[in-house]
Amino acid sequence: MTNSSSFNLTYSDDLIAILSIDVKGESQNVLKESFIGDFNDLLDEIEQSDALGVILTSAKPDTFIAGADINMLKAMQDRESIAKIADAGYATFKRLENFKIPVVAEINGACLGGGLEMSLACHGRVASDDKATKFALPEVQIGLLPGGGGTQRLPELIGVVEALGMMTTGMHIPAQKAYRMGLVDRLSNKTYLRQASKDLLSALRQNKIKRNELTSSDWKNPTKLINHVLNRQLIKTKPVRDFILDKARAKVLAKTKGKYPAPLKIIDCVEAWGRDGMPLGFETEARLFADLVLSPEAKQLMNLFFAITDLKKERFISGRTKPKTIERLGVVGGGLMGSGIALVTAEKANTPVRVQEMSRKALDNCMNYAYMHLQKKLKRRRIKPAAAKQVQQRITGTTDYSGFANCDLVVEAAFESLEVKHEVIKNIEKNSPKGVIIATNTSSIPITEIASAAKKPENVIGMHYFSPVEKMPLLEIIKTEQTSDKAITTAVEFGRKQGKTVIVVSDGAGFYTSRILAAYMNEAARVLSMGVPVEDIDRAMVEFGFPVG
Repeated sequence: MTNSSSFNLTYSDDLIAILSIDVKGESQNVLKESFIGDFNDLLDEIEQSDALGVILTSAKPDTFIAGADINMLKAMQDRESIAKIADAGYATFKRLENFKIPVVAEINGACLGGGLEMSLACHGRVASDDKATKFALPEVQIGLLPGGGGTQRLPELIGVVEALGMMTTGMHIPAQKAYRMGLVDRLSNKTYLRQASKDLLSALRQNKIKRNELTSSDWKNPTKLINHVLNRQLIKTKPVRDFILDKARAKVLAKTKGKYPAPLKIIDCVEAWGRDGMPLGFETEARLFADLVLSPEAKQLMNLFFAITDLKKERFISGRTKPKTIERLGVVGGGLMGSGIALVTAEKANTPVRVQEMSRKALDNCMNYAYMHLQKKLKRRRIKPAAAKQVQQRITGTTDYSGFANCDLVVEAAFESLEVKHEVIKNIEKNSPKGVIIATNTSSIPITEIASAAKKPENVIGMHYFSPVEKMPLLEIIKTEQTSDKAITTAVEFGRKQGKTVIVVSDGAGFYTSRILAAYMNEAARVLSMGVPVEDIDRAMVEFGFPVG
C-alpha cells in the first residue's frame, strides 16, 4: 500500500490498481492544492506497475469528491495564481483521459464540482443507486463556472441541452437520472459496486463500450431520436447552435436580470466547445474562469457560502444542553403552513407526523397537499414509488388530539389570533406528554404573550416557517426570556433535519424577518407617496436584484 495526504493505493489479486481518495483531516474529500501533486505521483507508480486497470474510488462514506476547497479559490487574488492551479488541473485531467490503461470512477455519495469533472476525465463511471449518490456542477452558485474541463466534457458526454441545465443552475442529479442521461455507464447496488467497476473495466479493455450511439429501440422513440440528432450533430452547425444558446441566454436573463455573470459565461464556454472544439474550448473556459474568480459577485457569493456554512454549525446556546430526540411531531392546523410543515417533516426529517384539524375535509386537504407534491416528484422521477408511499404513510390525521400523547414536539399553525392560540396551547399541554416542546408558527404575535397561557412557558418557542414551506429554506426560531436551552437546541436541530437554514432571534416586534421587511416596505410606501407609480417601484427593485420586486 502507498499512502499520501490525499490517496491510498493498493492492488487487487487480479491486477487492478485501487486508488482511494482520502483527504486527511477532512470529513469529505475536497480538491486541495496538494491533491494534484499526490495524484500524479501515484499515476507515475501505476504506470510502472503491471496493473490492467484503475478504479478511482473514495475512502469517505457517502462522498466521492465534494468539489474544490473554496478557501483555496477565495485565496486566489491574481490571474497568475489562478492560472497555476488551473493549468495543473487541466494537465492532470488530460493525463487521466489519455492514461494507457482504462480508469473507472467508482462513485458512491456526493460527486460534485471538481469531483464530477475528474470523473468525466475517466474512461468510465459506475455509480451506486444509493440516495446519497448525487451529481452536480454547482460552481454557478458561488459565482463561478466549472474550471476543470466540465464545460467541455459534459456537453460532449450527455448533450448540450442537459449539460446547460446542470451547469447554469447547479442542480443535483440523482444516480438513476444520471444513468438515464448517460452521465454514468453502470448503476449498481452499493454492495456490488466493486464488481460492477471491474466489469466495466473489462468491457473498456475489450472496447465494448459504445457511447452516443442510438440503440434499436431509440430509433423508434421520436424524442430520443430528435435529441440525439440535435445534441450530437446539428449543435455543431452555427444556425442550430445559435438558436439553442440564444434560448439558453434568454432563459438565464429572465431569472438573473443580468446580475450574475457566471451562467452567461458558462454558455459562452459551451458555445466555444460547439464552434471551436475542445482544445480551444478549454482555453476559453480557463480565461472566463479567471474572470469570475476575480469578480465581485463571486467574492460575495463565496462570503455568503461561508456564512451559511458557519450558521449550520452554530449551536445558539452557550451550554452543552443536548437536543431532545423527536420521534413524532404533532401539527395543529392543516392549512397551507401546517400541510407544508407536515410534508417536510415526513419527507426530509423522515419523522412521523400527527396533524390535528377541526374537520375531516380539512384533514383530507392536508393529505392531498402531500400527495400532489409527491405525484409531481414521481412524474419527474425524483422519487421512487416505494419511497413516496413511505412519506405519505408518515402523515396521519385526527379531528381531536388522539395520538398527541406520543408527540415530543408540537407545532401550532392555527389562525393568527391570540385567543385561538391560547386555547391551542392548553389543548396541547392537556393531550401531550409532560415535557412536550410547543412551537408556534406565528408571524406576528409575540411569543411571550402566546407562552403566557402555558403551564410551562419555558417549553414554548417560536418556529416561523415561510411559505411554501417545502421550497423556502429559512426557519426563524424565536426565543423568549423564559425559553429553555433544551427547547432552543431541540428546535434548531429538528429544523435542520427538515432541511432548513436556521436562525435564532429574541422575541420582539416583527422578530427579525418582518422587522427588516418593514423598513423595506416603508421606503416603498414613501416613494409611492411622492407620486412614483407602483409599477416603476416594482420594476426598479427587480432590476436592483430583488426577484419578486
